[in-house]
Formats: sequence, C-alpha cells, structure tokens
Amino acid sequence: MKQWSIDYSALAKADILSIGHYLSETLQAPRAARAQVARIAAEISGLQTLPKKFPAYDTDACGKLGLRRMNVDKFAVFYLLDDVASTVTIIRVLYGGRDIDHILEDTPEA
Repeated sequence: MKQWSIDYSALAKADILSIGHYLSETLQAPRAARAQVARIAAEISGLQTLPKKFPAYDTDACGKLGLRRMNVDKFAVFYLLDDVASTVTIIRVLYGGRDIDHILEDTPEA
C-alpha cells in the first residue's frame, strides 16, 4: 500500500497548539489536553495509508476545491491531497462548534 507524507500548514500547527493550551490552561485539564492532541495526531497519521477515506467538504461553502474533512471527537481536521507528490497537507484543525465555513473562507491555501 502506498504511503503518503503528511505536511502541516502553519495555521494547522497553531490550531493544535491552541487546542492543547485551551484544554490544559483554560479548562485546567492537562491530561485531557495531552490525550486529545494525541488522538488528533494519531488520526492524522492514519491518513498516510488511507487519505481518500474521508469525503470532500462542501466546497460551495468555503470555496476550497478538493478540501476534505475528517472528524476527531469534537474537532474537524481539514486537509488537501496532492496526488502527484503523494502528500496530505493539513490545512486547519478546528473545534466543530465554531463557524467553520467563515474561518475556512479566510484561510489561505497551504
């Protein structure tokens, strides 16, 4: 089975750090923060073998052609595929309760 490489945009890295910080500092749950970030990382890692497992996100809503969405607990991981380079680029990792379409409209491509 073909292995895909995983790249993270600067915004995706910041999103993951923000999730960990919020859970750890604001909610005073450092163990939960570590566990949540680990679950997100593990699910993203699974994209190395099955990157097309998740459907395309509604591109009319945000104008990002080819964007895919993977849910991990209450978080949404948005990513793009480069079939030629066999690369998965993680664009954003967002809490599902936010106005995702609005945030994605303002997110530049990786």
